Amino acid sequence: MLDIVFRFDIEKDLKNRVEWCNTVSHWKNRKQWLPARYAPYISLLKWKTFLESQFFIETLKHIYQEKNKQIEYFIGESTKILQDKISIIKRTLEEIIGKLLYTDHFTLNFTTFPRCPYDIKNNEIWIYVFDQPQSIIWTVLHELQHFMFIHYFPNTNLKKNEFEFLKESLTVILNDYYPQILFREDRGYPLHQKFRTLLYQKWKEVKNFDMLVEYWIKILTKDAISLQIFL
Repeated sequence: MLDIVFRFDIEKDLKNRVEWCNTVSHWKNRKQWLPARYAPYISLLKWKTFLESQFFIETLKHIYQEKNKQIEYFIGESTKILQDKISIIKRTLEEIIGKLLYTDHFTLNFTTFPRCPYDIKNNEIWIYVFDQPQSIIWTVLHELQHFMFIHYFPNTNLKKNEFEFLKESLTVILNDYYPQILFREDRGYPLHQKFRTLLYQKWKEVKNFDMLVEYWIKILTKDAISLQIFL
C-alpha cells in the first residue's frame, strides 16, 4: 500500500515558481503555454534566489485567499480520487516496469503554479491545484514512472541529455491505460513526438520494459548517432 503525504506548503509553492523563473527547459517554449495571468509574476522572480524571493509570500497568501474555495475543492476531491486508486497506481507501475516500486513513501506538494516537477531525493511530486481533480492520477503515474526509470537504470552509459530524452519519451507507454485509468492521454513534449512514436511501436512489439530500454540505449549510444535524427 502506498503511503502518500498530501501537503499544501507555501514555501514549496514558492520554490516551484522560483525554479521555473530561473531554469531553462530544453523541451518546449515555456512562454507559449504559460497562461497570460502568470506573466506579471515572472518578472518579479526572474534572476532571484529562493531567499531573495521571500517577499512573494504575501502575494501567494493573497492568491490563496482569493482562490480559497477552488483550491480547497481541488485538494479535497483529488485526494479522495487518488486514495481510491492507490492500489491500481502501484499495480500499474509494477506491471509496466516489471519491478517492484522501490519505496511506498511519497509526498505530494500542491502548487498554484502550472508546473508539476519532482524531487526524487525526497520522493516529492508537485500537483497543480487549478487543474481538474482527476488529473492527479496522470500526474502521479507520469512522475512515478520517471522515479522508477531513474532508480532502476542509473548506469545506462547515456549522456545526460540522452537519458532525459529517453526518460521523458518512455511515458508514452502510459497510454496503454487511457482511458481505463488515466483521465487524459500522456502526450509528452513536442520535441519528443517522433521518438515517442518509434518507442511505442517497439513497446507494442516487445511488451517488456527492460528489453525496450536496452534496445534504445544501444541505438542512442551507437557511434555517430545523434538525437537530431529523432526530432
